[in-house]
Amino acid sequence: MSWFLGTVSWFLGTVSWFLGTVSWFLGTVSWFLGTVSWFLGTMSRFFGTVSWFLGTMSRFLGTVSRFFGTVLGLLVPDDRNIEALKSPQL
Repeated sequence: MSWFLGTVSWFLGTVSWFLGTVSWFLGTVSWFLGTVSWFLGTMSRFFGTVSWFLGTMSRFLGTVSRFFGTVLGLLVPDDRNIEALKSPQL
């Protein structure tokens, strides 16, 4: 009887060890996927910030360009308009 109980105990220990190994493996996979997810999220936030910054700089430079274009348009006469006014073919 002692041999039978020992065999049952050994079998249950083996099953317990196997389930513990599966649990450890799944935990490792979960940790790895969590790390990958964190890394991708961090990269996504980083590139999103870079994209926002470049978009802001682009809008700022566009505003500056439009401002100087407007100022130059008001200050510098357009030769085409002057020639058109001089032309008798109106």
